[in-house]
Amino acid sequence: MIGEASDCARSLRSREAVALRKAMLRDPHIVRFTCFVAKLEKAHPDWEFPNFDPLDGGANADMLFLFEKPGRMTSAGGKGSGFISRNNDDPTAKATFDFMREANLCRGRTIIWNVVPGWNGTRKITKAELSAGVDALRGLLPMLPKLRTVILVGKKAQRAKPLVEPLGFRIFVSAHPSPLVRASQYGYMAQDPINLGTGGTLDRRSATKTLASNPISRYPPTRRGWRSLRRARRTGFQATSICSSNTAPSSTSSMEASGRLRI
Repeated sequence: MIGEASDCARSLRSREAVALRKAMLRDPHIVRFTCFVAKLEKAHPDWEFPNFDPLDGGANADMLFLFEKPGRMTSAGGKGSGFISRNNDDPTAKATFDFMREANLCRGRTIIWNVVPGWNGTRKITKAELSAGVDALRGLLPMLPKLRTVILVGKKAQRAKPLVEPLGFRIFVSAHPSPLVRASQYGYMAQDPINLGTGGTLDRRSATKTLASNPISRYPPTRRGWRSLRRARRTGFQATSICSSNTAPSSTSSMEASGRLRI
């Protein structure tokens, strides 16, 4: 059982907290994502791919926060945790944690990933890395049957918009909450959060602002988008092929079947 002390800002500076997260990596809601990361590691052994955080929603998430690239505090080979987590011991993670709390987002509704999913010792991002990252994202999206909202955090993350836009998700664009961006721009994630969580509704007035107090883009959900994801599942375009059959994505949700997406 993960205590509240483990779910606080910078809590993954503790080796005990990291060990508890690792013990959860085979839990039903997260195991397919653990397999997804394992496949990336097998395909690219010269990169380090942090795991998804088991405290997030995993397969139950309806909101994907897509950042740019993992930082050094995600690296299990260094001083990091080995997770993409709001609980990591760095300023960007703390800003993300604070935003999620202030926005009153239920953690079980969210999942965090990066458009460039791996760490290679530098925060620089090349065009080739972005292109490969978007391709990897194609394998992630069908694993999220309840996904309704995608938040693109940072300019580099916005490169994924041509992929997710036709699928009919609600798309929000935000500045990145890193110290470098906060030093050069007015506002950041935790300064003026959009209320995406209270009562499962979207505050329409707040929807005129981004998570970082910058202009926002939103696209209405479409029935065609869910059909595209279902086709991807049928053609076997999965990132969990190295997993056993009991880790396969769940069947189409009632939300998908109805064709209605509700924040």
